[in-house]
Amino acid sequence: MKYIVWLNLVATSIAMVVISGCYSIKVVKPGEIVAQNKTIEVPATGFSIMEIKSALIKNGWKIKVSNSNVTRVRSDANNPDINVSNNYDSAYRMELSESVRNNQWVIGISISIVNNRTNEEVLNMYCDSKGLGGCFPDDVAEELVKELREIEKSL
Repeated sequence: MKYIVWLNLVATSIAMVVISGCYSIKVVKPGEIVAQNKTIEVPATGFSIMEIKSALIKNGWKIKVSNSNVTRVRSDANNPDINVSNNYDSAYRMELSESVRNNQWVIGISISIVNNRTNEEVLNMYCDSKGLGGCFPDDVAEELVKELREIEKSL
């Protein structure tokens, strides 16, 4: 009887790990965050964006929603060849790409944070699902904010 209970416990534990979607996060942080100008343009919609927006707001970021119908260019007064007719109105922008399974599980999230003035990447993060479930947007958002805080503190 003990053997059956133990076997059920092990099988349930393995099933939970597979279904829950253990995942790995890879991060590259080549840039800087200026604490005095924490404004970021983010996608309006997506499977994970609500959690990401909430985490950014809680960490002091001002959120602006990107408009894909507007062509935007970076502005830099030191380079006259750059078209400055339609400048970004935020210091940073987020490029977000999600892989989704069955329109319900986010199995991959790729995030790039770019400095709008220099067009240099500040952070690149990829979350990859290792199970049948998916990546948890709350966890990814928390990790994103943690990494951005580390970059900000490094100045």
